[in-house]
Formats: sequence, structure tokens, C-alpha cells
Amino acid sequence: MPKEKKRTGKYCVAAGCTSTNADNVSIHEFPKETKRDLRRKWIHFVKTKRQDFTQPTRYSVLCELHFAPECYPAEYRIKQSLGIEVKKKRLLPDAVPTIHLTVPKPSTSTSTNTPLYQASPCTNASHVPETGQPIATSTPLRVAFRKRECLRTVSSVGVQCSGRKPSQRSKKVQTKIKQNDKAVQCDLRPEKPKVCSIAVQCNRNLEEGAESVKPCRIASTTVLEHGYLSVPSSEDEAEDKETDTDYCPESADELLSSEISSNDGADHDDNMFQKTDRKYIVSESKLMGLFSICPTCSFSTLCQIKKVLGTMIKIDQSCGMCGFQRTWDSQEMIGAIPSGNLSLSAAILFSGLIPSKGLRFLNHMNVAAIALSTFHQHQKYYLHPAVSTLWKEFQNNYFDQKTKQGDGLVLGGDGRVDTPGHSAKYGSYAMLDMDLMLVIDIQLVQSNEVRGSFHMEKEGFIRSVDFIESKGLKIEKLVTDRHLQIQKHVRENTTHNYDVWHVAKGFKKKVTAMSKLKDCESLQPWIKSLCNHLYWVPASTPSGHGQLMLEKWQSVCNHVQNIHEHDGDIFQSCEHGPLDEQKRRKKWLEKGSKASVKLEELVMSKQMQKDIPKLSPGVQTASLEGFHSVINQFAPKMFGFSYQGMLSRLRLAALHYNENGMREQAFTKDGQPQYNIIYPKFKKGGYTVREVKIGYVSKLMDIVFSNARESKISQVEVERMEAPPPLCSSFEKPDKASAILEMKSRYRQAENVDEMNDDGCC
Repeated sequence: MPKEKKRTGKYCVAAGCTSTNADNVSIHEFPKETKRDLRRKWIHFVKTKRQDFTQPTRYSVLCELHFAPECYPAEYRIKQSLGIEVKKKRLLPDAVPTIHLTVPKPSTSTSTNTPLYQASPCTNASHVPETGQPIATSTPLRVAFRKRECLRTVSSVGVQCSGRKPSQRSKKVQTKIKQNDKAVQCDLRPEKPKVCSIAVQCNRNLEEGAESVKPCRIASTTVLEHGYLSVPSSEDEAEDKETDTDYCPESADELLSSEISSNDGADHDDNMFQKTDRKYIVSESKLMGLFSICPTCSFSTLCQIKKVLGTMIKIDQSCGMCGFQRTWDSQEMIGAIPSGNLSLSAAILFSGLIPSKGLRFLNHMNVAAIALSTFHQHQKYYLHPAVSTLWKEFQNNYFDQKTKQGDGLVLGGDGRVDTPGHSAKYGSYAMLDMDLMLVIDIQLVQSNEVRGSFHMEKEGFIRSVDFIESKGLKIEKLVTDRHLQIQKHVRENTTHNYDVWHVAKGFKKKVTAMSKLKDCESLQPWIKSLCNHLYWVPASTPSGHGQLMLEKWQSVCNHVQNIHEHDGDIFQSCEHGPLDEQKRRKKWLEKGSKASVKLEELVMSKQMQKDIPKLSPGVQTASLEGFHSVINQFAPKMFGFSYQGMLSRLRLAALHYNENGMREQAFTKDGQPQYNIIYPKFKKGGYTVREVKIGYVSKLMDIVFSNARESKISQVEVERMEAPPPLCSSFEKPDKASAILEMKSRYRQAENVDEMNDDGCC
């Protein structure tokens, strides 16, 4: 019996609870001395069931099992309802424990009988019962008590034995030979062994006489008695091909249309087996060496590779001495599809790998793998439907929760194109819930659906808004970039704000270019401060007052000239304290200089006066930029994908982001927030290691294998999407033969021209 791993860490001090942070539950330290009332309530809760508890120490904690769900932020309950696991939970500031664990009371009628090995109080050894006889007790006993009782029993039996010969047990009962059963894939059927030609399978020296035949070793009787080997008869061969789940049809057409033979009651176990079953890379020579000896008579056998189906191999083994034959499969079959082939296709797509590069990598290693066409077939019938199913399940759960709450949505939106410039083929638009930081919708637009690539972002925005409103939800606030077409389309009853990062990004480019002009070099040290001031304007105005933010922004023109009193109606002086001129490194700009005039023109421009009052004072769309970097991992811009392939990879990126994007800040042992300074890569600075969660991949694998097991490949319901026609569909496709003939005629014309030029030269 394996030794139980010792649990370490802080234990919960509540009565009847021994939870630690190793039990996948959140633990919470007692409030500090500064919060006396709250700390007293926690102590009173523990003393209710534990009279011996006095004061908590630095190791005293309470686990989450003693707190009601209302003691945690509402976003935890929403995430759990959406299937997103929250590992480290934080309590609300005024949370008080109220739940005591129920300790089962001992009962004489319904309690489980615990076996206890006990000796009878006798003086003669003949009256001592066997040590293996259990005595049932009606109440549950502690583990330590049972150990002490067993030790006392053993010692008492040793004292009470008499001089008679002690009873003994047979060693054959007390010992068990540990054997490994290797040939477990067959059944022994000795009635009608299948006989093959001896002239083909035997050595030619056997024909000279019986004297040349060497005696073979007798196989282990244990293997024969358990029937782990099978010798299929010729009469049962046709039946076995129909009923055996390892049978694989010969032709490719038969492979695609054959029935899936599975046990409905074992679907869940099969899925678990596929996920936990490990795969190894084995060389062909080592594998064939395992089939060179007959498992029944230990004579040399003939073995050959019957068929290779992608990552699966089928080996035929036959023995000329005893007639043993079998066909061995390297992996399980999911209907007519080898499980390794489907797993490889799923792993390529779900990890964001490019199929051509992944299969080329296996080809360079000389590892048997599937063809690219097989991957596309698996992707069409199984992988795309699985991604669509899981994504729609997440969306339905989210919309159901929001509909029950009845609150308006605070969303952030941003677009992305698959290639830079104005020649993009695809454009996607993502909507992010700014409260939960979850991507709730993503729309894909092809360039030929609109007038041009520039209009794809607006079309994606319109589709996303219409889809969300069709679910009965109201968009209360919307944060986007300064896209002109989106500005005009936003509803009047929706608060529309601009993301500060996009505004600061454009402003920084203009100031940087301005600082490179002649007599404007003094602006260079002020670039960072100007951008920080732009971020400070909405952050210091939580009410979102547009006129106040505009006056704060325009005050920077006076500040850089060492003027801290302004002419605004609301904001009339800088809010910073006295400035130490000795510690300053930047020089003030001179009033009337070219640098100050150029800066004032940029700050007071019409574009900035329109954008500054609409800056978002709270939520920002910086998280969407992080989501776009995740999309680059699943759908790189240097590769082209089909419409359905691009949509599936966008949804995979959204599922990955939703499971990994919302990480809480780490805390030190003292409960203080932990910060880490990140340096650029070329400086070889510090880095942070974080756990990447891919629980969604396990769910996708379950859906893929379940769909493949329950239906034929020709009957899988492919998602019928109204995908736009390809870009090349608008052009006339020439006949292949005529195109080749035209190409050859051009070459002949060029050759004739060259010959004429050569003849004309003298």
C-alpha cells in the first residue's frame, strides 16, 4: 500500500476541519489587530465549537468552507457558473465566517461497522481465534486508537499461548507469485488451430530428419491457464472481422464509411483512457523484435508489417511450429479512425500549430504520421464542430447569467486584421466584458463582404452589437478606439468613450516627430511627461466631466513653461506640490520659442479638443491588445487560413484568454501585494513564471472523441455556415489545358524572336 503523502502548510482552526492550502481550498488569515471588531467576530466563531481556543497565532487560518458565497466578490460566482475555476479567492473587507462543518455523531444502528482485529480473553492458546478474524464494532474508531488496540492484541496473544504446538498456515496461502501477463490481447482457442504451410515458415534443415529438430521450451502454464492468448480459427475469422473493434478495413473508402463499434456505457471511461494513455516513440527494429518469438512455444516466428495507417501500425505474427497466429494493433480504434491520428490532428489545432510545419517536423524525424489531407478531413468533421460547441456553450452560460442579473454591460471593443496595410483578407472584431475581463463575442469579416478592407472593422462592430442585443442585453457603456465609422454608428443612448492608450499612442508619435525638427530638440525630455499627463487627465476625473478634463489637458502648455496658474473656468492651478529646482533634470521651455509654439498647436488642435472630453475615466481596452497577441499565437499573420479555420482559431484564442487572462496579483507571506520589475529582454532582467491553464483543451478532446465514437465520419453534421465565397471566385477560372498551351506558345514566340535576332546579326 503506497505511503500517504504528508500534508504540510497552515491548517484550518475551525472545529472538525483540517483543510490546508494543499486541499484545493482557499485559506484566509485572521484580521489584523487594527480591525478589532472584525477579529473578535472571527475568534467568537471558532470558540463556539472549540472551548479550548484562546487567541489566534500567525499560523491560524480559516478555510473557504466556513464562509458564505456572499463573503466573496460576485465575479467569483459568475466565473464558477461559466466553468472557469478560481483557485485563490479573496474575501470582502467585512466578511465574517458563519458556517460550521457538521461532525457526524456516533450511532449504534446506522453507523458503518469498522473491522477490528481483537483477541479473546482466554488463558489457553487453543481458544485464541485466528488473527485474521475481524470483530465488528458499532462506532467509528480513530486511526490512532485502532493502531494501539491492534498492538495490544498482538502482545496479549504472545503471552497467553501455551506449550502446545502453535497452529501454522500453509506458505502457499501466505505467498503469491507475482507474474507479469504480457500477451493480453488474444484469447486461447486450442480446438481448431489455424495451420499454415510448413514449407514456407520452417527452416529447410527440418526436412532432413527428426534428429535435427531441437526440443522447444515449454511455455509458462500460467499464461495458458488464464487464456491470455488466442488462436483464431479459420471459421471464426470472418466473424471476428465484423465484431472485433481492432479490425480496420482495407480501402480508404471503406475506412471512411465503416460503422463505429463502441460500448455506450463505457464512453466516459474511453475518454479518460484516451487522455491518460501515454504515447512513446519506438523504433521499428525494436518493435519487430518483440514479435520474433512465439509466445506459446518460444519458437522463432515470421512477423511482418501488414498496414500503416498514419500513426498506427498493424503487425501479423505467425508460428510454423504450433500454428499460432495473431494481428497486433499499436493503438485503439475510435470506430474506423485510429485514436492516435485523431489525437494528433486535435493537438495540432488546439495548440495553435501550423499543420504543414508540424507534420514536416515529424517527417524530418522519420516518424510515421498522417497526411495533410487527413488533418483537413479531421478538422472539417470533428475539430471545427468541437470548437464551435464549446464556444457556444460558454456564450450561452454567460448570457444566461447576465440576463438573470439584469444589469447593463460595460464593454470594450477593438478590431484586428490578418495582414498589415489595406490588403487584408480577414478582419475580426472582439467584445470584452470590462467587469469580468472575458471575451464574450468575436466576429469574422471577409473583405469581399464589404466595400473594402477599411470597412471590415465597422461591419464586425455592427454584427457584434446586433448579436449581443439579440440576446436581450443592453450595452450601457462602450470603450473603443477613435475609429470614425464606429463613432457615427454608436447608439445615442450608449455612453461611448475612447481608450486612453490609443490616443496617447498617436500623440506620442506626433510629439516624437516634432522633437526632431530644428530648434525643437528641447521637447525630447518632455515626451514621457506629456504622455503621463495625458493618462493622468481621465484617471484624476472619475466623474468623466468633459470640460474639466479638457482644461486639465490644456494646462500642460503653461506647465512646461513653469507657469502653474491657468485661466480655466474649473481647473485654475496645478495640483502638484512645490517643485525642487535642484532635483529637476528637464529644462523649462521658453515662452514664445519654436518648441513651445509647436507644442501648443498640437495640444490645442481640433482633434485633441474633440477626443479629450471623451476619454474613458475608468476601464480601458489594454486587455484587448493582450488578447490580440494571443490570436497571433493561434493564427499568425504570415499564414493564410480558410474562413472556418480562421474562425476556429479565433475562438480557441478567446477560450485560452478567458481561462488565463484574469490572474490575481500575488501576495507575500505577510499578506502584502507582491510586485516584480520586468526589464527588457536584451538587458537579461528578471522574469515572472506563471501557470498557464489549458483546461479547455481537455473539454475539447472529450467532445472530439465523443463525436467520433457516436457516428460515422460520413454522417457527422458539419456546421453549415454562410461563409462568404473565396476572393478568387469573382475571377474567371481558365481551363487547365488551354492555360498550359498558352504558356508554351509564349515560350515558342520568345524563342522565335531570339532566333530572328541571331540571324539578323552580322
